[in-house]
Amino acid sequence: MHRRRSDPAIRLSVVLTMALGAACVEPAARAQTPARTVTCGGLWGCAPAKEGERAETDTPRRSQYDRLLGSARRSLLSLRSTSINATTELIKDTTQQLRDAIQLLPDEPEAHSLLGQLYLERGHRVAAALALRHAEELYAHAGSSVVDTPLPAPPLEHVDPALALSLALLQAQEGDLSGALLRYQRLFDHAAHSPRLLYRMADVWMALGHLDDATALYERACAMPRGPDVPTVDIARACLGYIVALDRGERAIPAALWRKARTADRGPRAMDLLDFPSQGERDYHRALLFPVGCERRASLLRYLRDAAPDTPHSYIRRADSQLLRGRELSCPALP
Repeated sequence: MHRRRSDPAIRLSVVLTMALGAACVEPAARAQTPARTVTCGGLWGCAPAKEGERAETDTPRRSQYDRLLGSARRSLLSLRSTSINATTELIKDTTQQLRDAIQLLPDEPEAHSLLGQLYLERGHRVAAALALRHAEELYAHAGSSVVDTPLPAPPLEHVDPALALSLALLQAQEGDLSGALLRYQRLFDHAAHSPRLLYRMADVWMALGHLDDATALYERACAMPRGPDVPTVDIARACLGYIVALDRGERAIPAALWRKARTADRGPRAMDLLDFPSQGERDYHRALLFPVGCERRASLLRYLRDAAPDTPHSYIRRADSQLLRGRELSCPALP
């Protein structure tokens, strides 16, 4: 009888013991379970996150894409205000950010556009052409794929004026001056008139031999106030173009213009820019910044040596006359 009365108590004790044992064993078992293996074949790979940043594996691709583009845009804005030696790491990081963004959303045009602009600024014309023209195709495809829309797609000059500006420069550097001028003119008609647009358009007019048109645009760009989004080097580049246009027109160059060009660009950083229509034009601009001496002579000789067959004869004559000013110098021969 005593054993029968104690059976329920015994059973309850056994149940409680087993439950407590399971509760103690389960955390230990979880601790011994190997961690989930992370696959490195994804878009982000296994590269460690930058300091101060947390991995955002649960963030949608669009959010990651926008974050990468925002960082890349800020870097691109600072490139023109930073010395060439200080931009190496910045360019490398920005290029990688844009490539990562393209991997995330390959059919979105803006990352291709920014990457092409970066390549063009650094003088990588072939890579720039591929990225810029692919971005243009993506914009056109996005516009044509809209169904049942009564209005045509907005022009590229409205959607991405920086891309249109870069495509115009690319055409100018490829020798298609007329095509570049058409693009610049559309930008001039549709977009804000930044100093960069004005001086690049003036570059093409000057290359075509239209000095009066070029001079007017350079003068306007040089006189523009520097806003928060306008690097000082853009003003300096416009003022230097104005000086070259006046020189080729054999007109007096005001001392105040020289001072403004040099004050706005103490590097001279404008000579590091690679947005001249040709290397020869860059050499001639550089020559005018130098006093009479071997550096000036070398720049003029390079300009004359590399001048294209369709270079206006008046420009060649002017370079020859500038070269005569240092004829008595004993300078090393060009390589």
